[in-house]
Amino acid sequence: MLPQAPHPSDPARPTPGGISRRHLLAGSATATLAAASTGLAPSLARAADEASDRFAMVTDTHQNLQAPERGDDLARVFAHIADRDPSCVLHCGDIVDNGTKDQYLGYRSTVPDALSDRIHHVPGNHEVQWTVDGLEDFREVFGATRHSFEAGGLHVIGIDDVACQEWDFTFGSDALDWLAGALKEAGTDKPIVVFSHFPITNHWHYVFNNDDFLTAIADYPVRLLLAGHTHSESMLQANGFTQLVGASTKDDPGYYWFQRVTDDDGDRLEVSHVLVPADGEVEELEVTTVDLTDPGAGGDVGPYEASTEVDGTTVKLAISAPAAATDVYARIWPQGAPTPSWTEFSSTTAGEWVAEVDASHLPPGLHRMALRTVNNDTGGGRYDQMEHFTLPSDEISVAWEHQLSGRIDGDLAINDALVVAASTGGDLTALQVSADAATPQWSAEVGPMSHGAHFAADGELVVVGSVDHSLYGFATDSGTQAWARDLEVPVVSRITSAEIDDEEHLLVVAGSTLHCLTTDGKSRWQTDLAGISSGRIAFDGDRIYLGCGDGFTWALSPDDGSTIWKRRCTTQTSVYGSLIHGPWASQMSFLDDGGLIANTYTELYCLEPDTGEVRWSVDGFNRGCYTAPVVTADGVLSINGSPGTIAMHDSATGEVSWSSEVLPISHRAGLVPTSDEDLYWMVSNTGALVRIDLAAQEVSPVFQVTTACSASTAVLADGADGGPVIVAGAKDGTVRGIIGFS
Repeated sequence: MLPQAPHPSDPARPTPGGISRRHLLAGSATATLAAASTGLAPSLARAADEASDRFAMVTDTHQNLQAPERGDDLARVFAHIADRDPSCVLHCGDIVDNGTKDQYLGYRSTVPDALSDRIHHVPGNHEVQWTVDGLEDFREVFGATRHSFEAGGLHVIGIDDVACQEWDFTFGSDALDWLAGALKEAGTDKPIVVFSHFPITNHWHYVFNNDDFLTAIADYPVRLLLAGHTHSESMLQANGFTQLVGASTKDDPGYYWFQRVTDDDGDRLEVSHVLVPADGEVEELEVTTVDLTDPGAGGDVGPYEASTEVDGTTVKLAISAPAAATDVYARIWPQGAPTPSWTEFSSTTAGEWVAEVDASHLPPGLHRMALRTVNNDTGGGRYDQMEHFTLPSDEISVAWEHQLSGRIDGDLAINDALVVAASTGGDLTALQVSADAATPQWSAEVGPMSHGAHFAADGELVVVGSVDHSLYGFATDSGTQAWARDLEVPVVSRITSAEIDDEEHLLVVAGSTLHCLTTDGKSRWQTDLAGISSGRIAFDGDRIYLGCGDGFTWALSPDDGSTIWKRRCTTQTSVYGSLIHGPWASQMSFLDDGGLIANTYTELYCLEPDTGEVRWSVDGFNRGCYTAPVVTADGVLSINGSPGTIAMHDSATGEVSWSSEVLPISHRAGLVPTSDEDLYWMVSNTGALVRIDLAAQEVSPVFQVTTACSASTAVLADGADGGPVIVAGAKDGTVRGIIGFS
């Protein structure tokens, strides 16, 4: 019998229906809340004589000043929590809709003074995806994004796994290193509670490398994980812990209550969901009980020793499992693809299990195998861990690797055989690449970089923007800093060169201001936009084009930045909707006849360059704005991010002439052109190298480069005698050289 509990790679399963009503709490809270002062960083722990045996959790409050009823609901919820005097309150992120300071302050005004020093926040994706300074303002208003403190005899750890304008989330090396230190500090003599925004699963909108997180906590008494993001309540019991994913406080005004009980039946947390309606009685529903003394379900069936052997396209597995394991299973980790079925192991001798898994559907390269041991005698408790295996290739291989600090989120830049990579760890590195090696030429340390570097037209200058508010220019040959320009807010947009009045200029957006600078960093002009913009700016000699967070595509004068025309490119009209669904991340390009190609979250547009009139548009996209469309001789090639669909559109009408659903998921990682106009390569978000043949209308994943998520557009370099090399960066901070493709 296959295990019934969900795997971390499955969408979270809702808690069973028919949860019994525990009791009704008297009345509803009606306290009027005074506005809380700003800049209040939560204290790490209350004094010992104030410690209590209870705490609360909220998540996904999504405060928005244009929806004041949410503030009213939250004020009522927080007042009710304050009346129960918890030791702390944990907020699992998505505090506000889009990470602006005014929204943070609006949210903060709902927190009563009685809770202001007890509430601990971690950021969610809505704090960072549509802002440039969301994390900066977060720290100013709420304090730290990570937490480690004691409350009521428990050790509580809050961890964030987000970066500025990031879509595909990863526990980076900095977060994992910090977590390791926090766990070491906590020790093993107290139960540990960990709260974060994303649940432990492999659903694409969650964290990609959950296995690294599970490995980090494996040796510690982590009894409870708390998360949000899904807006629905669900529970997972595995590896000795219970994970509770909370319902959205925005959608279901209320909170989760954790009462510690120690008696003859043991030491445990009794968990309930408290609903606080505007009218009527407050309702408290039982959710679960978490044992704090011993590991929970699955704690007796792992960890375990495992080995893998690859025979052709068959993966042979052997596991030495604890005696409590009654069943053992394996399946290939879906890596962003449809979830495969489980393969059941056979028992050879006591505690020894073997299985063979067919991997013939996978491309060669590095892959992951999910393993599970189960104790069906005690209700299906399970332990999950991961193993890596490599399917051999006679041709394609990773020839070399180079490690940077932090994550590589931005595109790589190339000039001849010099490749420059930028990381969120502030590591800017220039590599001379060949088919055999990557030789570091120089490196520089700046602030975190969310987008990649840019070579000026003559190749002698490398320019990069940083979250530290500055735009930097470095000499290409030596890495010497030529200049730095303070643009006052985080610089996280792409950089474009434009020849204006026969002189090269740099176009870059910082916050909501477009800057036009000379290549020595001096300002020619700047102009205020109505929102953020981080896509690719286009220039045709007459007009500058970019997408903006107000929902419009803009055309501006190169002389002074004045507006020539604006065209709304979304049907959304609210501030929030216009931002998310508009062209703010669009990477603009031109048809041969000058038609302007712009893309949004849900639509692909062709606009008239002189007027902004819509020539044609195509809808039905999901996260379509993050990977750049490509103008080809056959038409416009578009990438539909989440489904993993690639389509060719007629340049005159936008009609689709052919499409393929073989392309892996892509949110930012773009296509790499070659000398053959019909051939493109791509290292997708899933880490797969994909061959795109326009003449044959074929899309083929040919090699699994890495199991890390890749949102960075790769580059193609001449590897000299060793043949061409594709250079790719990934969120594990590694630059890789791929050879042997054709």
